[in-house]
Amino acid sequence: NNQEAARNYNNIGGVWNSLGKMEKAFEIYLKVYGKNHPDVAMNNNNIGSVWNSLGESRKALKYYEKALEIYLKVYGENHPDIARNYNNIGSAWDRLGQTKKAQLYLEKALEISRRFYSDNHPDVILYKNSIASLQKLKSG
Repeated sequence: NNQEAARNYNNIGGVWNSLGKMEKAFEIYLKVYGKNHPDVAMNNNNIGSVWNSLGESRKALKYYEKALEIYLKVYGENHPDIARNYNNIGSAWDRLGQTKKAQLYLEKALEISRRFYSDNHPDVILYKNSIASLQKLKSG
């Protein structure tokens, strides 16, 4: 129950994760940090991103939504991690062909990130481009 042990568990979790044992890594994060910690949310987000990249967007949404729940408890509605999470959720809905839902989440991501960053920040540009791509798909 100290920082050194937490770092060691985190490193072990990273090794398990790199070996494709996402769930084992997640168990370690939970053991070290508990349910409502930003690192646990980040781990959920990472697992979601893996599932989304594998074309398993429904599974990805499950993890993204867990991450969002934790981030909201920790940070409230206004934080760059919330924006990134909304972007990930929007991406998953887009892959599922749900462009209206995707756009809602992407617009939330953009709105939040603009509170923290200028319009030329990479996150703001990413969210703008994602929204523009969705709108282009809807119109064409």
